[in-house]
This record gives sequence, C-alpha cells and structure tokens, in this order.
Amino acid sequence: MRTNRLVSIARISLTALLLLTLSSNTHAKVITFTLDRVLNTAAESMTGSFDWTYNEGDFENGSGLFTELYIPRYGSDISGLVITIDLTSIEFTLAGNFHSQEVDINLSLLSPLSLNQASSIDTSDDGTNYASKFSVFGFGTMPHEGGFISGSVSAASAVPNPDTIWLLSAGLALVGFSARQNNRRNQD
Repeated sequence: MRTNRLVSIARISLTALLLLTLSSNTHAKVITFTLDRVLNTAAESMTGSFDWTYNEGDFENGSGLFTELYIPRYGSDISGLVITIDLTSIEFTLAGNFHSQEVDINLSLLSPLSLNQASSIDTSDDGTNYASKFSVFGFGTMPHEGGFISGSVSAASAVPNPDTIWLLSAGLALVGFSARQNNRRNQD
C-alpha cells in the first residue's frame, strides 16, 4: 500500500515537473529569414538566411544566427565573420583586425524585422554616405565600396523550437514508465 502511494506521488511529481518544464520551453519559436534580391551598387547578389529564435510573445528580444550566406567578393565562410542581427539592422565584419582585408557591411532596414511583412533595405544615398553600406576588399578579387540598390529581408513560417522536442519525449517516457511499473506492482 505504501509503495503504491509512493509511486503515485512520484508520478504526480514527474508530471508536474514535465508540465513546468514544457511550459517554460515549448513557447520557444524559430523562424527563418532570407535575404531577398539584395544587390550591391555593382549589381552583385548577396544571399543568405538566418534563424531568429524567440519566446512566444517576445519576438523583439530574440536572437539571430546565419545558417547560410554568400557575400560577393568574399564568399561563404561564416566562421570568419562577426555578424550582428537586430530588428533594424544586420552587420557583417571580419573576426579580427586585418590591414589587407576588409568586410564591412551594414544592412539598415526601413522597418523592423517582422513575422508578417518583408523589411526593405534602406538603399538611400545622400551623395556622400549610403544608409546601407558594402565594403569588401583583399580576397583575391577587385575591391568594392558602395551601398545597395535593392533588397529586403523576409520571414518564412514559424515552427516550434526543435531543441525542446526531447523534453516532451523524455517526460512522456518517464510518465509511461512510472505507470507501467505501478501496474506491475499491482499485479503482484
């Protein structure tokens, strides 16, 4: 009798722990954003996509991580870059200080990143400065310094964060195992 009571308490505790854990983690979402028709002033296409991870209801405090990227005159080596993504701009610089190489790109967005609409890149030029700038040199190609003539950043549909799936599976497995053990004890 005492064993059954302990098993019931353990099952309730595991279920409560599972629900608490899931409620704090299942609201994490990941949405993929893509660079659409991003052309620098040399009409070269910059492509890529990044994942924005955020808690449901708190999109503004999310964080971004590029998963693929191609920069004209530089290439696709994401590991060699420092990339800063916020709601109104995306910046790319070289990781380190090099005198003979430079990647200095800033994509200023006209509207903040959004789940519902594309954010256009600010392509304005006041004659002296570009709102969004592109500067790459020293990678075996001709250098280019200028701005952008088109582009936007748009979102795909949001999906639950796959990193939290294991919690649900493990929690349900523990509850099932506990119920099975309890049934075996009752049969004995």
